[in-house]
Order: sequence, then structure tokens, then C-alpha cells
Amino acid sequence: MNYDTKDEKTVNIGNQDKIVFVFVMLEIILYISFLLLDLLSIASTFSNILKYSSICICLLFVSNRFFVCKSKSAGIMMSILIFTVIADTFLIFCISFEFGVGAFIIVQILYSIKIRCMHQDDCKKYMFEVFGVAFLWNLFILVMKNLNLLTPIVVIASLYFTIFTGNMIRVWFGIVRDKKRSFYESSFAMGLLFFYLCDINVGLKNISMIESLIPYLNRLLAVNFGFIIWLFYLPSQVILSLHSVIYCDE
Repeated sequence: MNYDTKDEKTVNIGNQDKIVFVFVMLEIILYISFLLLDLLSIASTFSNILKYSSICICLLFVSNRFFVCKSKSAGIMMSILIFTVIADTFLIFCISFEFGVGAFIIVQILYSIKIRCMHQDDCKKYMFEVFGVAFLWNLFILVMKNLNLLTPIVVIASLYFTIFTGNMIRVWFGIVRDKKRSFYESSFAMGLLFFYLCDINVGLKNISMIESLIPYLNRLLAVNFGFIIWLFYLPSQVILSLHSVIYCDE
């Protein structure tokens, strides 16, 4: 028996636990800090820096694990977080919604690949989802064009949301169909759910035309959506990052 190898694995596990603990504590501190700043409506620039830093830390956390275990799963998640950071750079600092959503479209395509690897879907199932997404997106574009509401950002955002919805359906359908799914898949699904709830609030925040079309929604649209968005967003990224690190070899 190779005791040196066994001891090395024990040390690596211990180091990983410490890194996970530090990561979670750091994210909790940042999370509470920027939520308080947003609630008090003060230091918005500093709050944005804290938010951006929290996502960058997720990327560093997953990247560190990828260079240790070299797994495909961690590699995909690292790529996802790279484009997530790029998207947040455009959305938080550059205020470029089109480029930000474009980067998030790549994020959802990568999540689709990750889900396919997790479920070991065959090509037919994967292509069925692709054609389903394409059909729904084109149907939505046709409706918006007939309503004279078609703009470049509507086209990009609708494609993103359609792909994301397809990913959500595939993940949760698999869990509902097979209730014996492991915590491995359930935790990933919860992370995506928080992410989805975040994006629903992003949509509500940006659909300003609803105010004029449906007056009674004025009060709803006065809600601090920026606060609610990050209430869901950072937990989603932390859960998905932890999932990738803890189940690095899956």
C-alpha cells in the first residue's frame, strides 16, 4: 500500500475544505455588505465593486479547483464563469446591455453542454431541445414584430431567455421524472433556479413599456429590482461554483 499517496490525498482534501470555507465566508461577507448598501441606497459605486468582486472570486475559486483536478466539468464551469464575468463587466460598469446579454447567451449555451454531460443525453434529445428553442424564439420574434415592439435588445434578450428556459426544463424534468436523482444534480438545479429567478427580475426591471400599458403595475415596478436581482444572483453563482468544485470528478 502506498502510504505517501494516501497521505497526499488526505492533505489535498483538508486543503480543499479550508478553501471552500474561506470562499463561503468571504462571499457571505460581500453578500451582506452590498445588500445593506443597496437597502440604504448609499455608496452605489462601492456596492457595484463588491458585487463584481464576488463574481470574480467565484471564477478564481473554480479556476483553482480546475487546475488541480483537470476535470471536464470544472473546465466547463470555469469557462461559464469567464463569460459571466465578461457579461457583468458590460452590465455593471459599461452599461452595455446588448454585449452583456450576448455574453450571457454564451453562458447558457455552455450550461446546455454541461447539462448534456450530466444527463448523458443522446444526440436526438439534444437536437430536439435546440430545434424547440429555435421554434419558440422565432415565434416570439414574429409576435413582437406584429406588435411593433421588436428591437435589437428584445431579439437578444428573448434568445437568451428561451435558451435558459430550455435548460431549466431539461434539468427539472429529469429530477421530477427520476426522484432518485442524487444531490449532485439537485444542487445544480437549485443553483440554476436561483439564477432564473434573478433573470425574471432583470426582465421586470427592464420592461418599462409595461408601465404605460398596464397602469396598476406601477407600484410593482417601483420595487427595488436591483436589490432583488442580486438577492438571487450571487447565491446562484456560489451554489453553482460549489457544485463544480465539490463534484469536480463527476
